[in-house]
Amino acid sequence: MSRTRFAGGFAVPFCLGVACAFLTAGLLSFQMLSAEGAPTVAGADGEHISKFRSPAERLHLVGKPRERAERCLADAVYFESRGEPVSGQKAVAQVVINRVFSGRYPRDVCGVVYQNAFRHLACQFTFACTGKRLNRGGEPSMWERATRIAKDVLDGKIWLSEIGHATHYHARYVRPYWVRSMAKLYRVGVHIFYRPRAWGSGSDSPVWSTEQVNAKSAAVVRKP
Repeated sequence: MSRTRFAGGFAVPFCLGVACAFLTAGLLSFQMLSAEGAPTVAGADGEHISKFRSPAERLHLVGKPRERAERCLADAVYFESRGEPVSGQKAVAQVVINRVFSGRYPRDVCGVVYQNAFRHLACQFTFACTGKRLNRGGEPSMWERATRIAKDVLDGKIWLSEIGHATHYHARYVRPYWVRSMAKLYRVGVHIFYRPRAWGSGSDSPVWSTEQVNAKSAAVVRKP
């Protein structure tokens, strides 16, 4: 015996019996996923954390746009940090994605990486505006690693909690004027990472990595 009730715009059977119970549970699960667009992640005490979607999902990157984004992100990793530890290379990629979702830079990977590339030595990432032709084939193994990091970041597989929501960095042997307005977050290899104090901690930024979800879950577990 069954009746039908409506929940959130979905017709869900209200019935008795084992078979009906399984059917109802399945439809309700489908309703939750369809209505929200992504599963809800919660801590051990049930506290809501966020809905995880990778950068590629959030930016609708498939086919050629995905390939283009991978290339631009790999460019940033390779030309900015290929001689750095792997963690330093991941950190550079994380800064790019943090900018994409900051609301203060282009909401596009290539737009962030090549912003103001037409301004000689006055762009966001120096390699993009030196006027020199980019040589990606000089160190094949390093280019391959940069490409792999770019793919993993776009798929939401990388998040360095110590870098967090950093949006800026510079080499430790220079001191740009803008550091006075920055909160220093971490140093990896030759680079020091920052976020503007006026922008807050970035805790309200989108959750785009499974590692980020894990870190938030652990924080909930530790909460008294």
